[in-house]
Formats: sequence, C-alpha cells, structure tokens
Amino acid sequence: MKKGLLLRNGLLGLSLVAGTTMWANPIIVEAESPIELEQGHVSTLDAEGSEASGLAGINLDNAHRGSMAVYAFEAPEAGTYDLNVWYITMNTRWLSLQINDQIANLMECDVLSGGWNGVGSEVTVDGETGETEYRPGVVSKSIPVYCEKGTNFLTVKGIYGYCPEEGRDQRFSPIIDRFELTPAEVQIEKPRDWDLSVDRIERQCDNYDGLSGEVGIGDRLAFSNKRSATLRAAGGTISYNVNVPQEGVYLFEIWYSTMQCRWITVKVNRQLPHYVSFPDFSEGWGNDEGEWTARRQVALYLNEGANTITLGSYTKESGKDVSAHGDSPGLDYFTLDLVNYPAMTQPENEVIMYSCALSDIAKWSSDLDIKAMCDHNEYTFATASGNTATVTLEFPVPIYMSGYSYASPNDTEAWSVEVSADGESWTTVDYSSRGVNLDIVTCSASSGDDPVKFVRLVADGNEPAVIADFAVFGNMAEHPQGGMISAGFSDYETTHMGFDVGDWHEGIDKLFDGDPFTRFTVAQDQQGDMDDIKVTIYLPGDAEVKSYSLATHRTSMEYLSRAPKAWTLEAFDYDANDGEGGYVTVDARSDMNFVVPASTLVMDVENPVSSDCYVLSLKNRRNKATHLSDIQFYGDLLATADVAPVAIEKAVMVMAGYGEIAISATQGDAYAIYTPAGVCVAKGVCAEGNVNVKLASGLYIVKAGNRSVKTIVK
Repeated sequence: MKKGLLLRNGLLGLSLVAGTTMWANPIIVEAESPIELEQGHVSTLDAEGSEASGLAGINLDNAHRGSMAVYAFEAPEAGTYDLNVWYITMNTRWLSLQINDQIANLMECDVLSGGWNGVGSEVTVDGETGETEYRPGVVSKSIPVYCEKGTNFLTVKGIYGYCPEEGRDQRFSPIIDRFELTPAEVQIEKPRDWDLSVDRIERQCDNYDGLSGEVGIGDRLAFSNKRSATLRAAGGTISYNVNVPQEGVYLFEIWYSTMQCRWITVKVNRQLPHYVSFPDFSEGWGNDEGEWTARRQVALYLNEGANTITLGSYTKESGKDVSAHGDSPGLDYFTLDLVNYPAMTQPENEVIMYSCALSDIAKWSSDLDIKAMCDHNEYTFATASGNTATVTLEFPVPIYMSGYSYASPNDTEAWSVEVSADGESWTTVDYSSRGVNLDIVTCSASSGDDPVKFVRLVADGNEPAVIADFAVFGNMAEHPQGGMISAGFSDYETTHMGFDVGDWHEGIDKLFDGDPFTRFTVAQDQQGDMDDIKVTIYLPGDAEVKSYSLATHRTSMEYLSRAPKAWTLEAFDYDANDGEGGYVTVDARSDMNFVVPASTLVMDVENPVSSDCYVLSLKNRRNKATHLSDIQFYGDLLATADVAPVAIEKAVMVMAGYGEIAISATQGDAYAIYTPAGVCVAKGVCAEGNVNVKLASGLYIVKAGNRSVKTIVK
C-alpha cells in the first residue's frame, strides 16, 4: 500500500506512535506494531527486563519472499535524526531502511547480542583460546536519516547479506525490538526521492545484450509474465548493458524460480564477481500455473553512466549450500535501485588470467618488461615503442605444447605463436579453438607429435604493442633435473586405487610411471561424498620440497572437467607439536585451472619443511570423476609466477558507452578526442588516471598516451 494512500485512508493515529513528540525525548516506534506487514511475524520472544518496552519484536523471515514492514511516526521538526535500531541477533544480518520515498539505507547488523532471549551473557569469541566477552541482550546500530515535520513513514525490508559467523549469505533479519529517533548533532542533506516508476531500472533476463556458452530460454512465467533464462552447467555468461544516473551502491534484486540449491556469479564491469547462492526455493518452477518466483538481493557498485552486469554459471562443489545442480535457477528479471551504503566502496578488478602455467619454468627473453608478462595479472602491462614485439620462452626440457594464452588491450587478430625445437627453425602454431574473455585470448593448440623447447609470441598490428601476460600450457617430455620421484616409483599409499576394470587400467601406478600419456582416474562412482583423494608419498630420505608439478592427460576437452581444482600438500614435520611431530600444510591451492587438456602446472611451495613423508589431498568433487597423469617434486624453486611485478606504465584503455567515452591511462597522460573530420571536441589530462568525457552520439578518434583508438558513442 502506498504511503499517500495510508494517509488518505486515515490509518494514522496516536496509537501508532509510542513516546512523545517533544523534541527533547526520543521518538520510539515498536517493531511489533507496523501498519503494514508482509512475510514476517511477531516473535514469541519475551524481552521484558532487557529494554524499556518489554514487548516482543518483529522477525522479517525469508528475504526471498519479499519480507517487509511499514511504520508511521510523527517528527516534531524537519531535519536530521539518528535512527537507532534495537535488535537481537547472534550472527550478522541485514536490513533495508527507507524514510518516506527517499533512497533507502542498507544496514549491516553486525553488533551481536549475547543470546536469542534478550538477556545478556558471556559469549565465547575464540574457540581455541576460550576467550569470552560479555554481550548485552539487546543491541543497537544507528544511521542518520532525514525526516519531514509531521507524519513520516519507515519501510523496513529483510535483505540478503554476508554473514561471516556462518560463512554464507544470511536471508533472515534480526529480531527487531524497536526503533528510536533522536535529533542529530550533524545535519545531512535531504536525500532525493527514488521514484520506482521512473528511477528503477528493470531488465528481463531473457533480453540480454551479450552471451557466451549455452543459455536455455523457458516458459517459466513468473511475476513478469515473461520468459526466463537458465545458464547451463557447462559454463557461460549473459550480460546486460545498463546506464545509471550516479555512481554508488545499487540494490540488485533478481526474481527467480528453483526447487534446488543453485548458484550464479554476478559481476559488474571488471570487478571481482559476487558468488550468489539460491538456497531458498520458490513454490514451484514458475510455469504458467502461478506466480512462483522468489527474489534474491545483492549490493552492487556501479559507475555513473554505462555499466555491464554479467551473470555467469557457477557450481559450488564443497562447503555450505553446495549446488544440487550445475544449472542456474530460472532467472526471470532483475531490478536496480540506488541505495545509501557508505561502507561499500568500488571493489577491486578481478584478475582472470590463469594463476600458473608450464611457462613458469621457462627462461624468458624480450626487449619488454618480462616481470609484467609473467606475473599472471592482466592489469600490469609491458608496452613496446613500436607496433611489433616478440617474447621468447626457452624450456629446461622439451615439451608437448597443448595451448597458450595472452592478454592485451590491442587488436590481436594478427598476433601469432611459433614453436621451435632448436631456437632457429620456427613453425607457426595453428589453434584448434580460440576463446576471448575481455582482453584475454586463450587457444587450444598442438605443437605436433614432436616435442619443442622454444615458444615465442609475435605481436604485430597498427598500434604500439602492449602485452599484459603470456602463458604456455602442455606436458613435459621429461622432468627437469632434480626431480625427486623416479619413473616407476612405488613407495606410496592411497585412499583411492583408481579405475581398473578389465583391460581398462587407470590405476594409481599411472601417476608415477613418468608417462604423460597415461592417467590415474578416480571414477565418478568411486569419488564418494566426503573423502578427499589422498596420496601419501614416502621419499627415501628427508628432503625439502620447494616446488612441485601436477599434470593432466592429453584427452578431449570434454573430459577437462575431471581435472582437479583444489588440493593441499602436507608434510610430516617431526619438530611440530613440541617435538611430537604432526602433519603441516606446506602448500594449498584452490580455483585452479588446467585450461586445456595435457596441462602441467608448476608451483612453488609456500611453506617448505624438511620431511620424508608428503601427502597430496585432491579435494572432494562430490561424485565427479577426477584424473591426473603425473606428479613430481623438486628441491629448487622452479616457478617464476611469484616474482613481484615492477612499477609499469599503465596501458591506455578506451571504452565508449551511452553518451560518454571512458579513458584509462597513466596518471598525467594527455588525451584529445577528434571527429572523423579532424575537429577536436575535447582534450585534457588524465589527472587521476581515469577520465569520463560526455559526448553526443557519433564516431570519434581518441588519442591518449601511446594509443589512437576509433570508437562509437551511442
């Protein structure tokens, strides 16, 4: 019900406002006395004795159902008030608080109470040391709000937000006891109203602007009476171009239908993605039998003007709220509303370049800055003085190359990768498939049946060559000198013997036979629900493993999903636990990517210790087959990925949106924008390294730093 309609219907009265309207006294609004309530209930908790009212309170259950309560109160004067929310919770929960039609405020209720009964108590804050602290029964948090003189409305909504105590997003509100408003010492400007009919941005999920991978479009009609989109488990994204009136935090709310726990990623521009679970189900699959969708909220940080919101498929394989299915929910539509949440600043950009590769053990040579090209970070650039550049890698042993990847803001269609056995005779590699993710190009490519020792990237084009990263993938034809595990090694134990049926033998011994064309496979029905695949390796004597490598088999892309994604390497430390000994983690990896079949990842150990017993634990993948072709230990540091990048000149990037051009360059770089006829329409300096220039629709030529780019403003 609209607030204006409430007034016209005469629903306001003295009974709605507790306390007095005198300036000196707080305005008290009891949470259990809303004038409108949806999907919430009055808690049975009796908090008497812990606060002034002694009444029960409201729990806005299940944010996916749109839980909301509306209150009315009288303010004696217009101005800024401190809105104090008194509540009970033992874990972090979230609220949206809106005064009248103003932009809503997000509140992270992270001040915790001592129990759920409204009575204070000692709470253990450190399980290892037993440290405790006293927490009161009812706690509070405050934000400044602007109220009009006379009748005001407070709309309170339950929303999803991260709960660190549970390690997951929380969809329940705290038990709200009461609201108190007192005159504030510091005044704020009156926030502007947010008219949902005008200001709210809404997009149907089946009306996307970009697509990669497979998306299913279904007739799961929901609130919008439109079709829904489902991201398939095989991977892929759908993206939406949106324009917003100002920079800041927006509440992204997506309507969905699912009867299983499923996940997606939500990504703004190049920011780090949000991993979004849907553990709360709709009443059905949202077909034409009724309005069966639910809703999910995420706080996003958007730039003024053009933004791209990308939804991606994601499968949660371990931990809490694991995926019951790899597909996304049926995604109906989403909305964006500007909110006030000063604690959230613009997130960092996501580094999506692969974290390690076989090229980490190569000797690099180039006229460009090598550290910038081998740090697995697409935001550190090496810039050539001309339009061509070459990066050459020499491997310590011959390799069977299976793919490569490079990152650059350039047009890279004319770039090539060449291989050589001797460093003199070169052959251009033809790729069997090529994928582009933002400025990162990844290719599947075979160097042939014969191994090679040299690989080089040749950059060529119509602009100064900029190389952000270069990675090569493949298997080693032989191990570098210093490998501790010989071919045919047999001093090991394992929790999983591998797949061995009839003539089909992919047992644990294949992990140690030194042949990259054989594999150890744990079949899907052997994986189990809980146990990791553990391989215990007994070396002939104490050794400090400083690097190690894992390799996958040269199989089809279809089976690349069997490659492990996370693991730990432990060693038995005889000096641990006051000399009693015990296993310690020397290295741990997660979100790893073998990229293409026949890949070897070489990693430096994070915390080496001297031991004769090591345990590799491949993390559980919940009934998904796992395979690995080779493992090797080294006593030397082999990988170059941990070399710290030097300060590098930032490459110029130009992006055009609706009504503006965004330029990113080195701080202090000059820029100029011309029409095709050569008329300069804007010029200046990138004082902060970034600048946005508003322009009319049309074709422009942007010159900044060492780049000249044609672009179109819509």
